[in-house]
Amino acid sequence: MENQVIDTLERIVLLATTALTQARKEEEQRRQNFKLIKFEDIQPMKKNNDLPKNIRRFNKDLYQGRKMVKGNNVVVYGSTPEECAEKLDKAVELAKTKAAYIKPKPIFNDNLTFGEYLYKWLSIYKTKVDKLAPNSIYQLELCIRKHTPEYLKQKRLTEIKAFEIDVAIAEIPSSRMREYTFKTLREALHKAYILELIPKDLAVFIQDVQHDRNEGKALTHEEQEKFLEIISGDPMEYIFRFYLLTGVRRSEALAIKWEHINFEKRTMFVSGTKNKFSKRTMPLSSAAIALIKSIPKNDRNPEYLFSYTGNYVNKKMRELFPTHTPKDLRHTFATRCFESGIPPQIYKLWMGHSKKSKIAETIYTHYEFLHYREIDKFTLDPNVDDVQLNQDFDPETP
Repeated sequence: MENQVIDTLERIVLLATTALTQARKEEEQRRQNFKLIKFEDIQPMKKNNDLPKNIRRFNKDLYQGRKMVKGNNVVVYGSTPEECAEKLDKAVELAKTKAAYIKPKPIFNDNLTFGEYLYKWLSIYKTKVDKLAPNSIYQLELCIRKHTPEYLKQKRLTEIKAFEIDVAIAEIPSSRMREYTFKTLREALHKAYILELIPKDLAVFIQDVQHDRNEGKALTHEEQEKFLEIISGDPMEYIFRFYLLTGVRRSEALAIKWEHINFEKRTMFVSGTKNKFSKRTMPLSSAAIALIKSIPKNDRNPEYLFSYTGNYVNKKMRELFPTHTPKDLRHTFATRCFESGIPPQIYKLWMGHSKKSKIAETIYTHYEFLHYREIDKFTLDPNVDDVQLNQDFDPETP
């Protein structure tokens, strides 16, 4: 029994040895039959006046032809430059024909949900690429989180229909938030189409939404005098006068610290967050400097000028002067700047707007107060007093 086992093992070893020897012989034969290209034989890519265009010597017995066609690299080989050039011409023509008639089919991501895409779009393109201000990022996130329905966010991105977007936007109660959400989803869907994540640009088919904004109004001189009389002696007098004298936004005034005031240079740093122009250093008038020096230090937040919340400021404004809002004081500041002869190009920067923006002139500055004052400057003849012209006018004369 033991002899049989030994004989079997010996036969297995013999067969394995024979197979290994045969494999080594075959490998050696392949090496001899196949001529390897040596590194030193490869010629560098360089111009050769003796060779046709786009042809180079690859090694001693081989030539290479190479050319870019519609973004694709066409490469052929030949034993002579002429053969290589002929092959290259045929390959280029074939590549041009394929590029003209064969359009690659875009591959859409069927696993990406609408909600996942919206948050990725927000984190990549709005936060990192566009680098929007925190307040703007929060506004976009609110439109996605609160005003985009969950059933819509759970659907696949490729299955979203324009009608579903219209229905979701129409169900938002606030017209202002309807417009914000409409603009958010429209921009996100258009980007998805550009990225070839969806087959159709749904942004084109979504129903347009417009919000009729309350543009605000400035206080007339009579209203301003009455307003200052009402707030006189009230604890809110300091902050309301501060709005009138600086034109800062409601939230900007609440974020100003004492260290932001430079009394020597008569400047104030405003750490605005609405846009990149909101963060600014603006000059202070003599009246603003005097007001700031008279503001009492508060015990709740001693480092800040004021310790109120935005909602509290709105509430006190409604109680003291219900016909206007705190934002109207910013409108009043812009209008008084214009009336004082300050160019809009200057006070728009004080208000935190860009040089190209027209908001300060078209929205915040109210010209209706100037009508009666400016009409007195009108005359038919600048060289003759209008009084004399009226005296010379006789309505009875035909």
